[in-house]
Amino acid sequence: MQVIDRPFDPVQYKEATRKQWEASAEAWLLWAPTVRAWLGRATNTMLDLAGVGPGMRVLDLAAGAGGQALDAARRVGDSGEVVATDTIASLLEFASVSARDAGLTNVSTRVMDAEEIDLEPASFDVVICRLGLTYFTRPEDTLRQVHTVLKPGGKCVFMLPSTPKANEILSIPMAVVRENCRIQRAKAEFAGLFSFAIPGSLQHALMQSGFQGVRAGTIRTPLRTLSAAACARFIRDSFPDFEFMMLNLDPICRTGTWNEIAHAFQAFDGPDGFVGPCEMQIGLGVRPA
Repeated sequence: MQVIDRPFDPVQYKEATRKQWEASAEAWLLWAPTVRAWLGRATNTMLDLAGVGPGMRVLDLAAGAGGQALDAARRVGDSGEVVATDTIASLLEFASVSARDAGLTNVSTRVMDAEEIDLEPASFDVVICRLGLTYFTRPEDTLRQVHTVLKPGGKCVFMLPSTPKANEILSIPMAVVRENCRIQRAKAEFAGLFSFAIPGSLQHALMQSGFQGVRAGTIRTPLRTLSAAACARFIRDSFPDFEFMMLNLDPICRTGTWNEIAHAFQAFDGPDGFVGPCEMQIGLGVRPA
């Protein structure tokens, strides 16, 4: 099999992942209960760290189907507002429907690229982003724009995977796909799940963007599904990185790769179902007053 040694193309990456998100938008909604059970405690920690409370105006970047946006909306109450943004309109429609079904009238949505934030400067008390930063090809640009839209003293908080070792539900698929695709690419050239895996890299990026009071910590977030095969389906539907990496594989090889991943996941099957190792890091920054 030929070795793929192509330079990272951010435009191709963004377009490919956008199409993958659009294709899997409905599946993402079906997985919403799994996501909530998986990331619910970490999301509450993220919102606690940012001090989200009554009357605040919150911006949710790369909101997806909006689970965390709704959690924030319950906290800010009728006197506050949450603006959920994403590049995928169908996902934001799910968020709008979920908000209406929950009786939340303080959630609005806007189709917007988080790397091109088009909002009033100094207009938000808090900016949150759950997992999205790993998909930004220019995260430093996003952080500077986040700094701009925050009010003085406002806070931003980001959740993303910690290290590959602590996240085998993600690092195992990454290793299998790289091996099967014979991909060779420098880490620095690939915007992906572990782009902030080096300890201190998230804090450094926040400080370089002008934030103060920077701190970060980790929280274990094991992923529970019925089986290893179910986890493989969840990862396939929820993380377009892997489909992007397999662009040059034919459908039969792609199916075989996912079967191989599911087989590797069987190591985490047990009497209570599948429990996959996962850990998130949560980083906070404050715009100087």
